[in-house]
Amino acid sequence: MKNIFTFLALLFLTSTAFAFQTKLSATSLSKTNIRVDIDGRSYYLNNNGRFDNAFTLDDISVGMHRIAVYKQQQRKRGGWSNNNNSYQAIYQGNFFVKNLHHTDIVITRFDKVYIDEMYGQQILGGNNNGFENQAMDVNSFANLKQLVSKEAFDNNKLNVIKLASGYNYFSTNQVKELIQLFSFDNGKLDVAKLLLSRVVDKQNYYLLVDQFTFTNTKNDFKEYVQNH
Repeated sequence: MKNIFTFLALLFLTSTAFAFQTKLSATSLSKTNIRVDIDGRSYYLNNNGRFDNAFTLDDISVGMHRIAVYKQQQRKRGGWSNNNNSYQAIYQGNFFVKNLHHTDIVITRFDKVYIDEMYGQQILGGNNNGFENQAMDVNSFANLKQLVSKEAFDNNKLNVIKLASGYNYFSTNQVKELIQLFSFDNGKLDVAKLLLSRVVDKQNYYLLVDQFTFTNTKNDFKEYVQNH
């Protein structure tokens, strides 16, 4: 009886630890008002303060779901209409939510919609009280690089990476690839500082010093790594 109780207790703790991992999030980088319909329920997003520009569903069920994304049309005389008929569809389709996966929806500033997924940020095994962080998988990281590359300016590139870093971990080599997408040392240093706390192999982070052109930037990087 005691063994059965112990097994059920462990099962409950494991289920509780991983329950949060099956979730969905959506973020809009668009300059227009966005409506995201998930299974017929509407969520409103924008970047001008009227609505939040992101939402998360922690109770999303495993299985097939319907999504439709709309952007709001401006009135001919300016301003925004509150009529649902003023929304124009920019994406419609189905997606499948996998168990213990995080499904991420991003609407870019060009009103393009990307849907990606990754296995839960924490897995059994390793240290850290039985949990270990995983770097982004190859496909997810390739999608992130594509999004960053489409941005013309370093500030916009950094904003995309900031968004991704809230949900993902990186290897030092992945950080190196992202740094190489930036034109100037200041932007490269911002990325390196931003992702230091999200890297899974911090012992290799010092290797990134060669990615900077100027001695002052290299010194700033080394000092930051040493102090964090």
